[in-house]
Amino acid sequence: MIDIFGDSDFKPLIRFRTEIPDYYVSEDGRLFSTKSNKFRKPVTNYRYNSSGEKQIKNQQWRAQIPPDLFDDYQYTKRLPNSKNLELNIKCHRAVMETWKPIDEYPPIPKEDWDKCPESAKQWIRDTAIIDHKDDDPTNNHVDNLQWVVPKDNSPHRKAYKND
Repeated sequence: MIDIFGDSDFKPLIRFRTEIPDYYVSEDGRLFSTKSNKFRKPVTNYRYNSSGEKQIKNQQWRAQIPPDLFDDYQYTKRLPNSKNLELNIKCHRAVMETWKPIDEYPPIPKEDWDKCPESAKQWIRDTAIIDHKDDDPTNNHVDNLQWVVPKDNSPHRKAYKND
């Protein structure tokens, strides 16, 4: 762990179980770039609910990555006048993959995870969702996040669990 500012711990940013060079994530969901020597501000995405009200959907960062970091990942775009690619990384996913990797904090009981074949683990990794426990998509603190399977992320199930 790296303690850059004396009050928060930062770890190298992880995506797809790979370290992204020059970026560090704090437990409370801040991203620091050693390239620019600045904190990166997240881009906020919105959606409209059934009543037509504007709501925050999620927040994400744009990170510059070397072109050969993810050879088979198609959701990058080449930056103008640069050999680097741009990768959009959702803030909550960056925090979880960095601070609570799914292999250590799976959405199923750990003893079951350890017994799973690798093919099943990979399917769970590919389909797992990150849940904000307090339902606030701007609260990306690691203590507010958890890995869940899709059915456990349903608002109806959350309401039922709390009754």
